[in-house]
Amino acid sequence: MSIGKRPILAAGNTNGDIQMLQFANKLPRAALRLLILHDDPAHEFDCVEGAEKSLELAKRYGRTVVSIKNHRKTVFG
Repeated sequence: MSIGKRPILAAGNTNGDIQMLQFANKLPRAALRLLILHDDPAHEFDCVEGAEKSLELAKRYGRTVVSIKNHRKTVFG
């Protein structure tokens, strides 16, 4: 679906989401760009493989990374 406007929120979890996260970052509109890192096999599937490049770019460009392992208590209480 295309509406012709940049999103104010973009969230992804793999290298396949890199272009979407980059598109959401273009001026003039600021956007929240989230990378969900599935890194906790004790509570859900572990799926870090396939997100290496996306994680590298998140760190480089200041995107927010939500780690299931490190942020689970914050998110789910």
